[in-house]
Amino acid sequence: MVGERRAVSVILPVELDIDRVREVQAQLLQALETPAISLDGTPVQRADTAGVQLLCALVIAAQRRGVALTWSAVSPALVTCVQLLGAGSVVRLDGVRQEGLEWFE
Repeated sequence: MVGERRAVSVILPVELDIDRVREVQAQLLQALETPAISLDGTPVQRADTAGVQLLCALVIAAQRRGVALTWSAVSPALVTCVQLLGAGSVVRLDGVRQEGLEWFE
């Protein structure tokens, strides 16, 4: 069908912090125009409160718009930051495959 919007995959940056939020926000706003978003959080090595707030806003906006949002994988750094900020129930990383733990397996 002409003009049909497809699902999109978004790879988060190495630094998901206040300095990158505007840039990432623009990318995520475009992704919200699709029926489904797959997030790849494996590159994230550093995140701060602004970055996690952006992820929370994305999840809530996707729910409101009926956009399916899934995580393909995440980094331990992203999981740690989300947990430390108490945003786990919003961002929903439970059960998502963590990349970078191969050394411990």
